[in-house]
Amino acid sequence: MIYVKSVLFAHQSWKSVIYLFILVCIATIACKKASKDIATKHLQSEKKQSIWEKTDTTCLLAWQILDLENQASPVSNATYALIDELLTTCTPLTTAKKLVPQYILHNIHDCLQTQNYELSSYHNGLGVSLNYHKYDCDILCFLYLTIAEHHQLPIYALYSPKHLSLVWQDEQDTIYWEATTGKASSLQYYLNKKELNPDEVGEGLLLRPLNRRELTAIVHYNNAQTYVERGKYSKALPLLYQSIQMAPNWCESYLLLGNIFEQLEDYDKAEIAYEQAYQNLPSYQLTKDKLSSLYTKIGCLEEAEALMVKK
Repeated sequence: MIYVKSVLFAHQSWKSVIYLFILVCIATIACKKASKDIATKHLQSEKKQSIWEKTDTTCLLAWQILDLENQASPVSNATYALIDELLTTCTPLTTAKKLVPQYILHNIHDCLQTQNYELSSYHNGLGVSLNYHKYDCDILCFLYLTIAEHHQLPIYALYSPKHLSLVWQDEQDTIYWEATTGKASSLQYYLNKKELNPDEVGEGLLLRPLNRRELTAIVHYNNAQTYVERGKYSKALPLLYQSIQMAPNWCESYLLLGNIFEQLEDYDKAEIAYEQAYQNLPSYQLTKDKLSSLYTKIGCLEEAEALMVKK
């Protein structure tokens, strides 16, 4: 009888342990979900509070960019005058409209070459770039677009991960153009460069003509990146929220946002940002790597492994 009671007691004890374990698991999941829900609401609230500073979008792109930069740090009249000088230098282009598009694109490249700039891997601000003659792909594309707007040419910016390029697109021609080399390119080149899925072209801003609002989102992102490099996260965040408001399907702003929250060890918000970046452009390996790395860091090993086996 004593033996039977002992067995029953042991059985009931194990049942209690298992039941307690299940309750702990449920509570942990519930707490994590609640925490994530709170973080999501906070991010949404931040985005609503972030008001897009309206600038004159009817002016040429370069002037608008300088106006945006002027909100953070004064831009001199001499810097604005550099754009006027550039447009004056490229005035002969008005007679080039009757010529073939590639010739016009080469003309713009030659015009920019007179600036004697140094090609930079990444230099954020247009104003600083103009004064120090250090241009990256973004700056070159912004200048191409400004000249194109001035002469009413059908040239548009194209986004691919960490890169801007150009396309001449009218009823007769579609010419992909690499601004850093001044040479014609192809859609396939940019897809292959980052091993992107061709089915995603047009999604998340990928390799389709960008409008002024989306270009402004990129400008805010670049300005935020400058602050992040200096460790000034509080100044970077409002710019990123504005960037997200203007281009909610763009992955880059979410990647940088996730990086900031990860540095601040706010992992719930970092997870939300990285997940959104991945959803916006799944074939971009960096979005997968960032999310998987964070999953590993916070102990979600199954999620990390499941993510990395996805194609």
